[in-house]
Amino acid sequence: MVIQRWQSVYLLLAVFAMILVCIRPFGLVINPDGSSLELISFDFPIFLTVNILTGVLLLIDIFLYKNLRYQRLVAAVCIALIIASTATALLILTRSGDVWEIAWTGAPVGLVCALICTLFARYRMSCDEKILKSYDRIR
Repeated sequence: MVIQRWQSVYLLLAVFAMILVCIRPFGLVINPDGSSLELISFDFPIFLTVNILTGVLLLIDIFLYKNLRYQRLVAAVCIALIIASTATALLILTRSGDVWEIAWTGAPVGLVCALICTLFARYRMSCDEKILKSYDRIR
């Protein structure tokens, strides 16, 4: 019996996306005098902590392949943390000033990629679980 472990690939891509979120700006605040200020996660400790925690959990989740139910649970927690991180970024942007724009070259793209990759990984985990149940039924 061979099970394809595609969820490990998707989770690794999600870890790289969360690294991108930590090092790239997630927004620009445009001041009234025309200058702009990049908002990076190092300036906001709670945002940085949530992103680092999510990345570490995604990395740990790669090695939980022996217990698929627990791996799916950790993936669901990571999805919730990614959504919370997105909400935090939007909250920071709206509180930063009147004129702001999302920096589509950095963290928002990483958050979307991490969310999509984690959802794909969770889907592949459920596919593997169905395969294992069908083999157990045959035995």
